[in-house]
Amino acid sequence: MENRQLEDNIEQYVKVVKELDPDLYEIKLALLETRVNPRYIPDIIRAISMLAYGTAYGKIEIYMNNGEITQIKTEESTLIKKTAILLKRE
Repeated sequence: MENRQLEDNIEQYVKVVKELDPDLYEIKLALLETRVNPRYIPDIIRAISMLAYGTAYGKIEIYMNNGEITQIKTEESTLIKKTAILLKRE
């Protein structure tokens, strides 16, 4: 009986989140479907923010070892878009 009450409470919670914050609902739905540990999500969001407010170019790597996230690493880079080889003038 207690288990059913918990399931009902979760169902009601998800309905409220869906109405109040659809973006958060999509995240919550993905977490429920995949069972990914939600405690890593803020670290990933912060990593994205660090890149966005820095050079705005780079990558984020998530390292796992035996099913455990061991590191979330950001690497900034600079976008230069310049030709590597200059053509000779004739």
